[in-house]
Amino acid sequence: MIESLSQQNPLPQVEVQVGDKQGKIKQFLSASPGRSVSDLRTTDFEYQVGGSLPANAPTYVIRAADHELYESLKSGEFCYLLTSRQMGKSSLRVQAARRLQAEGTACATVDITGIGTAEMTPVQWYAGFAGILANSFKIKLNFRNWWRDREHLPPVLRLNEFIEQILLPSTDKNIVILIDEIDSVLSLNFASDDFFAMLRGCYNKRAENPEYNRLTFALFGVTTPTDLITDKTRTPFNIGRAIELKGFDFAEAMPLAKGLEGKVENPEEVLQEILTWTGGQPFLTQKLCQLAAEKLETKKCTEEAASSNSDRLANCKLFIAELVQSHTVENWEFQDEPEHLKTIRDRLLRNPRRTSRLLGIYQEILSEMNSPSQPDRESGELASFAEDSCEKMELLLSGLIVKNAGKLRVYNPIYASVFNQDWIQKELAKQRPYSESIAAWEASNNTDTSRLLQGRALAEALTWATDKSLSDRDYQFLSASQELENLEIQRALEVEKQASQILVEANLVLTQAQQKAKQTVQLSLLGLATISAISVGVVVNAQRVAMRIETQKKQAIIAQIKAFNSTADISLTYDELGALIAAVNAGKELREIEVTPALKEQTLNRLHHTLNAVRERNRFANGHIASFSPDGKLIVSAGNNYLVKIFQPNGKLILNLPGHSHSITEVVFSPDSQLIAATSFDKTVIIWRRDGTLQQILKGHRDLVWSASFSPNSKQIATASSDKTIKIWSLKGVLLQTLKGHTRPVTSVRFSPDGKMLASTSQDRTIKLWKRNGDRQFGLYKTLSGHKDEVWGCNFSPNGKTIASASHDWKVKLWNTDGKLLNTIADSTAGMGSVSWSSDNRTIAGGSMDGKVRVWRADGTLLQTFKGHQADVWSVSFSPDRTTLASAGKDLSVKLWSLDPAKIEAGELDKLLALGCRWLGDYLQNNPNVESSRHLCEKTHN
Repeated sequence: MIESLSQQNPLPQVEVQVGDKQGKIKQFLSASPGRSVSDLRTTDFEYQVGGSLPANAPTYVIRAADHELYESLKSGEFCYLLTSRQMGKSSLRVQAARRLQAEGTACATVDITGIGTAEMTPVQWYAGFAGILANSFKIKLNFRNWWRDREHLPPVLRLNEFIEQILLPSTDKNIVILIDEIDSVLSLNFASDDFFAMLRGCYNKRAENPEYNRLTFALFGVTTPTDLITDKTRTPFNIGRAIELKGFDFAEAMPLAKGLEGKVENPEEVLQEILTWTGGQPFLTQKLCQLAAEKLETKKCTEEAASSNSDRLANCKLFIAELVQSHTVENWEFQDEPEHLKTIRDRLLRNPRRTSRLLGIYQEILSEMNSPSQPDRESGELASFAEDSCEKMELLLSGLIVKNAGKLRVYNPIYASVFNQDWIQKELAKQRPYSESIAAWEASNNTDTSRLLQGRALAEALTWATDKSLSDRDYQFLSASQELENLEIQRALEVEKQASQILVEANLVLTQAQQKAKQTVQLSLLGLATISAISVGVVVNAQRVAMRIETQKKQAIIAQIKAFNSTADISLTYDELGALIAAVNAGKELREIEVTPALKEQTLNRLHHTLNAVRERNRFANGHIASFSPDGKLIVSAGNNYLVKIFQPNGKLILNLPGHSHSITEVVFSPDSQLIAATSFDKTVIIWRRDGTLQQILKGHRDLVWSASFSPNSKQIATASSDKTIKIWSLKGVLLQTLKGHTRPVTSVRFSPDGKMLASTSQDRTIKLWKRNGDRQFGLYKTLSGHKDEVWGCNFSPNGKTIASASHDWKVKLWNTDGKLLNTIADSTAGMGSVSWSSDNRTIAGGSMDGKVRVWRADGTLLQTFKGHQADVWSVSFSPDRTTLASAGKDLSVKLWSLDPAKIEAGELDKLLALGCRWLGDYLQNNPNVESSRHLCEKTHN
């Protein structure tokens, strides 16, 4: 996380001590060419809204970043100032350049947008960059000929040669090159990595060529350092000093009050109220000051208009509030000149695949910014996984939110008023195909099930969501819709059972009528005619009732068959076992009645297709993490009830292991399959024996524990915590070693198969390798950089040669044990949270935040994608025999996927039904959520 985005000023308070800060500003002004303290009292005062302020502009506000940038460049430090737009970067650059030039430094500014990006070739672009330098430094050179004479060189080497052979010898002064709009290089139709490698080269050459000590670069733009290098196999751009650019505070903004003098007797109070609304955002502050100066009348906010200071202050607050409402918030798209709010809007909406998630995250921040966050597993406590996700980084770069004291909040009340809940809902409505339904569902506090999606609408919504990163609310709505769909299927089955019962009762009525008719034959001949007529009437009436019910039942069964076929078709994209249950139900009904050839063929084809398409073999309820035992005989899981659960692979629950008092983050087996360890938010690690006997409770971490790993001999255990440490313990609970080095929470830890190395991942975006030394203690061996976001999982290959890492930057990376990057797998459309190897070292599985599980060959070839989870997938685990993959996640379901399904040939109905029931057997028998469907396969011959 770049420092310039990580912290911003809180909203200004009314009471501000300005003395010390004003002294520093005056001191800075006295040292700045063209500016003096008297400038603060100028009567010729104009605010500037947008664009770079001239170096001598009286409205320029000096901040701490001015001093930091100037001093850093003066001392020869490479610098970068990367933050959101319209924060005053360009004006600060102008000020720094002017002051450096006045002190004898040669400066040049290169605006990347001035070179161009569209349809530029590398030769044209690098020539443009070098040409601007030649003109800016007034170098006497026929530049075109010089450039053309070096056509045999790649363009980046020509630029490098120009700097070394032409620019540096052209002057004996120190040289500062300020590069503005650096993020524009990301729009080039060729990779710009060589350019940043060249900048790094200029920095590194200082060690061998003293002339390069005179050359310094400063980068300005809207991006992050990690985004500047697109090829992550190359060394990241991590040189230079990050300059933090905050908004204005009251003391710094005091020069702006001069523009209000003469129009109001209390300009400082007006300025303070303006800052309260803008949060110190430079563009908005200048704009609101300008509006206030234009609209103010002497009678407003003055002693004459108020009987007391408190009345005057109230008048000021009301005046500025009305000004904000009428000239900024109301009809903001029309009044947004120069553009500012529309720039923020466009950045939020520019990528349709991520817009819903960006708006969803912003919606949560807007809702919760005035209330403290309370971690809670049931309400999605592990959302902290993505504390610095790509989406939140994008929101920070938009300028809409800031990070202060570790918490995200909306920058200022103006943004909160413009981009309010109504605006969010309108924009989400444009994105979602189900906007009216989800809005009504949320309005009912998620209780009105009539608003949930079903049938074709649900299928279309799930298809739309396939390649998108959605908000948590979207995922909750879709998950609730799927649950309702499954419930409706169960209800339909009950209706069919009731229809069958009605037919049984009708047949009973008919039988009783026939028996009564027989009894009448035995009566005397005297009443034969009358009695016969009555008997025949009873029989005929009963037969009519039975025929009518029979017809209704047949119609009901046909309708059920069609409904089951439709459900199987729709559900296959998100609920494979549910789809197979529906297809088998349709087939079972087909055996009961004669139907048209078309319906029969459709039903057989649907059953056959579903059998070939289904990969989900079993499902366990209430588990967000899961792992196979090394011997393959058990699966261990944990859900939202703080219990560890031990299952057989067929889904039969063997044991519940209580002990933790808070959410469980990981459960793992020891290599010998005899021990189970669970880590938790309660800061402890609990170890049980396989039979449920408590072995040990490890206490020592100062924050929640994310991960644990047993040593290969099952005699030690390593744990990773949000306290930024890794601890090594004996199984007797003795702390053997604490490893420090990560700068943010450590998210996972793994022993290598030979026990000589540890790998750890962290929210600091790195993987660290730790190696045993001669005294059997671990020491830091390598730090692996390359991921652009938090790293949440890693695993050694069983042969110990390769490490796979999973990150929220949507990538899985493969490294050798010397830290060399071997491959980057980038098939995901969302952040990756877990990774696992198959026992033969040939296959890798990863779980991601889009609810999908992907399986690759070790060379990165995508083999399979499993869809079925309704939210983030937090763990994946191969069975030792490589036939099954377990996955679990935020939707509290553990799924078992078949990795080697048999090819089902078309066949007779009974054969297909038997195969379907064989596949569903374990699921129906052991999962309590489908108990009502167990009858489905009870009489099927396997």
